Amino acid sequence: MTPLSNPSSLRQRRDDIQGIRVIGALLVFTFHVFFSGVSGGVDVFFVISGYFLASNALKRGEVDKPAPILRFYRDFLLRMAPQAVIALIGIVLLLFFFMSPMVWSTNLRDIGASALYLENWRLISKGQNYLARSEVPTLVQHFWAVSLIGQTYFAWPFVLRMGQLATRGLGGNPRNVLTLLLCILSFASFAWSLYSTSTSPSRSYFDFFSRFWEFGCGALLGLHGSASGTATPSRAAALSWLGLALLLGCGFLIGSTLAFPGYASLWPVTAALLLIRYGRPDNRLNASWLLSRPWLADFGMISFGVYLWHWPLYVVYSTVNHVAEVPLVAGLMLLALSIVCALLSKKAVDWCFSTRRVSSSTTLVPLGFLSLLLMISSSSEFARREVLGKGRSWDSGNIESAGFIAPGPFSVREDNASVYKSGCHQNATSAKLKSCGFGRPGAKKTIVVVGGSHAAQWLPALVLHAEKEDWQIISMTKSGCVFADPADTALFATRHVSCAKWNTTAIDAIITLKPDLVLSLATRHHDGKTGRVEYVPDGYLSRFKQLDASGIRILALRDNPWMPRDVPVCVYSPIVEDKNICGQQRNQVLNDTSFAESRKKIPLYVHVADMSAQFCDKSQCWAIKDGVVIYRDSHHITATYAEHISPVLRDAVRSSWIERAQL
Repeated sequence: MTPLSNPSSLRQRRDDIQGIRVIGALLVFTFHVFFSGVSGGVDVFFVISGYFLASNALKRGEVDKPAPILRFYRDFLLRMAPQAVIALIGIVLLLFFFMSPMVWSTNLRDIGASALYLENWRLISKGQNYLARSEVPTLVQHFWAVSLIGQTYFAWPFVLRMGQLATRGLGGNPRNVLTLLLCILSFASFAWSLYSTSTSPSRSYFDFFSRFWEFGCGALLGLHGSASGTATPSRAAALSWLGLALLLGCGFLIGSTLAFPGYASLWPVTAALLLIRYGRPDNRLNASWLLSRPWLADFGMISFGVYLWHWPLYVVYSTVNHVAEVPLVAGLMLLALSIVCALLSKKAVDWCFSTRRVSSSTTLVPLGFLSLLLMISSSSEFARREVLGKGRSWDSGNIESAGFIAPGPFSVREDNASVYKSGCHQNATSAKLKSCGFGRPGAKKTIVVVGGSHAAQWLPALVLHAEKEDWQIISMTKSGCVFADPADTALFATRHVSCAKWNTTAIDAIITLKPDLVLSLATRHHDGKTGRVEYVPDGYLSRFKQLDASGIRILALRDNPWMPRDVPVCVYSPIVEDKNICGQQRNQVLNDTSFAESRKKIPLYVHVADMSAQFCDKSQCWAIKDGVVIYRDSHHITATYAEHISPVLRDAVRSSWIERAQL
């Protein structure tokens, strides 16, 4: 059989394009590690992928007669799968040795999706915001871009065959027909990108259909050549430097201000097209001369590996060190480590292809890599189910002997009020009021807990004392909502439209029920230039007034501290010995001065309970207390901890009736 060459030799190499890849990879690294925003680097990768797909098809005569589909997919596996397989295996090891067990399940599901080139759809199904840092991202979240490239390679043979069929039906030059087809598909994709980016930006960011036009632009350039044509050397040089300037400036100028892809992606796509179209590596005045330098071109050969390794290394570092921003020296060390891992990966791939057994087969090798990808995906799913099926029982049976803290790493995420499991807690998009009762019907006192998840989290504490205190607890809660007057437009500006309608129904239901006490929140916070500010929204005050007018007593709780990190991930980290470092300084998450000032706005008939002593001392807010994890994420408390401090809330309820009687 024909000897199998290194997969990088299967495509014509342009050294300046390798340099563009390097710039793109370094921009992605820089903006992932040091900045918040989009660099435009992945958009450049998409353009280059489309360019090589079309130019190779033109060179091989596949525009007229497309290659067999299986042979095309075989070549794709030989180019992309080896390093992806190595990276995924390495990521699995990083996951089990360095990451908290509580994130194993989510990461395993994402690893399985990444092995099948479906990570972008996995992120869409989770509704993941790529730039959100409040929860620990998975180690393979960056595989969304690899998945998009894989999906484009999967679709390309069908695009060629559509062009072939159109040529037979319409006649004409096959290249021109394929050009027309790509223009139509790219225009439709761009139109969809504009619409979806404005209506659902998080989904659009990962959507194959929102991104296809970027590949299409590269493919159109590949069909019609990259030479600068009639452009003079000076004009070509100027345009190439313009392309490089656009590429370097994209993230800094628009990366954090405009939503991608949409109109914003025109910037990096234009940059890539200019660099490819007007690149003349033989002209020292051209940007491509710099980009084609041997050391830069050699670096380009491992740029894919750097992309694959930098993200998991960054996530492990930021999680282990509990930092949102990486210092410069540490960031450079992460880059160096990413380069080392990329070099080792390439060495492993080169060794694999240099062995006699591998070099003698062009069929078994791609099948072997495909089998490895399928094995990674299936074994990840099997391990995930084992974690889900046995994790909670493992927590309850081994938590003390393992030295873990209650409720345990496999249980902490779901350690919340029973209304979530029973379906009594309304979701973020429905306006229907859900109401559930706990305790004995006809009890001496009726307490309504109303509001969002930060109100619902106190239900376990109240329910624990309901029978002994002869209380009936009524739950009226909704995700992503607050109990407030919708007339407070500033408060409702970021809420789903259903929140306002739900509020109207809730206040009417409470007034009709006329309970003995309503428990809700007293404060919210926002982060300003001088730090965190706590305040009482006007919408809260309006609700207090309405309840008091109906003779209903009110207990308003100061909101608990919102931590800047995913607390239990730190607490259950296998390499964090001192769990105290998972907390935060009090003045960074609470503002006692602004709370004291805003509290003066609350009428005397409202009993305000400051629960901060259960979360912080005078200087530090804790992650754990008395062997119990306080938070199940960055700002919701666990049901176990709510029950642990329930006597304090019980006393606050008792005091509210005494205080009201004295007014």
